[in-house]
Amino acid sequence: MWRHTSFRVIHLNYPSNCRFCRKLWFDVGIETYTTVYLFHEQDGEDVRALELTMTAPMTRAKCINAAEMAAYGLQDTMDVAAFASSLSRKERTGEDLDEVREHDDFIAQVKTELTALGIV
Repeated sequence: MWRHTSFRVIHLNYPSNCRFCRKLWFDVGIETYTTVYLFHEQDGEDVRALELTMTAPMTRAKCINAAEMAAYGLQDTMDVAAFASSLSRKERTGEDLDEVREHDDFIAQVKTELTALGIV
């Protein structure tokens, strides 16, 4: 399941977390990137979260795409296209509908988290 494999540990004493910083800006070279942390879970002194990194400006669509890529280990747009095609085929043929439902539930949870952050 995506939750167990895609979470990153964020240490509470890391200065840029600022109350787990659900949004964190940083510069890399010429482009500016935004990192958003979703689905925070506290584990002792560590906080685990799904880390989404995208080029600025941040949009809801970029966040959803980054969440899907992070959760399912997709590396580039070709992986995303192949994954979407696979899910579409599975839904159309009726095979492995549990995977399709899990994906739909995941995207719904991402949208709920983004709405709670004010990313609409």
